[in-house]
Amino acid sequence: MLSLIALVSVSAFAQSRSAHQRAAPLSPVRAVVYLTAHARAIGGPAGRPGPSTPQGGPAAIKRDLAALKWARADAAIVPWAFPGSAADRRFGAVLAAIVSTHAHVRAVALIDRPRGTEVAQLNALASSRALLPGYLRIGSAPAVFVAPADQALRSCTRALRWRAAAGRFWLAQATFPGYGRCPKAADAWFRDTPDARSSRSGRTFLIRPGFWPTRASAPSLARSPAAWLRTVARMNASAAPLQIVDSLNDWARGTAIGPSAAWPSESGFGSYLDALHVQSPGGAPLSAPPAVEAVAISGVSAHQASVTATITGAGPGSALWVEFGPTIAYGQTTAPLSLAGASARQTVTVVLPVLSAGTAYHARVSVTSPAGAAMSADSVFTTLADPRGVRLAAAGDIACNPASDDFNGGAGTATDCHQLGVSDAILAGEYDAVLPLGDLQYESGTASQFAASYAPSWGRLKAITHPAVGNHEYGTPGAAPYYQYFGAEAGQPAQGYYSYELGSWHVIVINSNCAQIDGCGIGSPQDIWLRADLAAHPARCTLAYWHHPRFSSGQAGDAGSMETIWTDLFNAGAEIVLNGHDHEYERFAPQDGEGKLDEIHGIREFVVGTGGKNHMNFRAIKANSEVHDNSSFGFLELALNDGLYSWRFVPDPPGGFSDSGSGSCH
Repeated sequence: MLSLIALVSVSAFAQSRSAHQRAAPLSPVRAVVYLTAHARAIGGPAGRPGPSTPQGGPAAIKRDLAALKWARADAAIVPWAFPGSAADRRFGAVLAAIVSTHAHVRAVALIDRPRGTEVAQLNALASSRALLPGYLRIGSAPAVFVAPADQALRSCTRALRWRAAAGRFWLAQATFPGYGRCPKAADAWFRDTPDARSSRSGRTFLIRPGFWPTRASAPSLARSPAAWLRTVARMNASAAPLQIVDSLNDWARGTAIGPSAAWPSESGFGSYLDALHVQSPGGAPLSAPPAVEAVAISGVSAHQASVTATITGAGPGSALWVEFGPTIAYGQTTAPLSLAGASARQTVTVVLPVLSAGTAYHARVSVTSPAGAAMSADSVFTTLADPRGVRLAAAGDIACNPASDDFNGGAGTATDCHQLGVSDAILAGEYDAVLPLGDLQYESGTASQFAASYAPSWGRLKAITHPAVGNHEYGTPGAAPYYQYFGAEAGQPAQGYYSYELGSWHVIVINSNCAQIDGCGIGSPQDIWLRADLAAHPARCTLAYWHHPRFSSGQAGDAGSMETIWTDLFNAGAEIVLNGHDHEYERFAPQDGEGKLDEIHGIREFVVGTGGKNHMNFRAIKANSEVHDNSSFGFLELALNDGLYSWRFVPDPPGGFSDSGSGSCH
């Protein structure tokens, strides 16, 4: 097992993060990962040194925090496993001690014994421990270290899977033979060769005081306080932005530097911690971290709100940002704001734009400085109802593969890749919500494709986007980049279905990729969830959307697999269904589950596969197809009012095909 004391230069790594995660440059920050279990010395004739005080329990954690402060450490990297595990409980105990004692140190997860998929593990970490005060953030991103103890789990393939799963995390990974072939799989690499006093990998420098292999009668790397002083000096002189010391308290492997009778000193912390204390990486004395004293929400309207925070201890090199969203998972982050003032109390106001009307939001303020980081408690506010009702824009089959000849730098051509033009039209319309109807990113929905094509076009509307997943997103296993890009707004990764409210309407998002979610038929998990959701939300007006259309005159035709879902919605009195998949526009008269005309109880379906990719041809036109067109790109505008709705197709470029009308709820 790797245990670490890490010295992280945040400014060096902030450059590799996206703009919404980038913070003002910070001085070097020491972060300590230490073992909270399996750290006792192994007895026997070899006589390994041991700790000077008992290990384990709340008192031991407080002593460890004091030792880390003496070592000028700002964060602790602690082994973590899945929620509810013993390692998770120990990690929680460290975070609780940090908060209760107002400790300077922060904690960050080290995943050394992976269990389950990378996506599942990091989603669990992102939704639990990484949200808590006291967790280490680099820039505005929570950090995570990955160093599988099983060497067979270290490879480019695995590393790239961790990178894809990490999403908004700042990711450091342990090296392996050939790691240079996948350099972008981590924000930082570290080499944890056990029998070397120091080792370097790119921007990382790792040192250890000694090493005693398991079951060996003597150390393979002998200890020497004088050699340790020289090694610490070399680490500081290396100017490496990530500097790692192995370890605080791995007594079993002989790498511990914690207090011990084997190396006493007048400070009581021992000569090894003393060496770190006297050799500060930045040369500056340890200072208090910043604090968020108060947060107030004001100026709440239908589409924006202001967050005002009172900050103390945020001197030069500090930054502040606000996380916000409809749940405590947040999901949206304002651009980091540099705080250039002195360390006195400051009042800062940040405006949250592009909010949905009549929606409850959560928000919290984060601030980071050279001395550490702080996070406010959660604040809740509700945007005002929009007197003009709720207006939304919907379309599917959107962003071209950036490698396509028709991508044309994102501008597209006359017949392909109109994702930018369609999104420009939506931006100009000032809508309350955007509903992408699947196949958001061609061809395989990879993270790099999302970043190059969807993000600079429709991604500009991410703050008001409620997506449905398409089949092309599953071109990457588990549609992982899609779920990482949208976070909580896309539902649970193993499901992809969820519901929410827009004004007086109940809105349901369905996953029509049935093979990926154990089916869509009677008794399937999604069918059971949908019937329960409809029973729990007996709204007068209901809208649902997914990717594969139940009825279509296009090339793909009817998706019979969606019959059960349609019938559930029909029985509950739903009004509208929106779909994509066939790359054209088609509006149907209200129908029942068998496709029969039902003007009284039927559901009106719109197929809107016109979001930008290209067009397809129609086959035989269905009996209840009222309008159909495959000549224009564009989106469907829906105005949802209390008991009423109206629609309008908005073409790109302007002047193309149009369609409009209105209806009432059942």
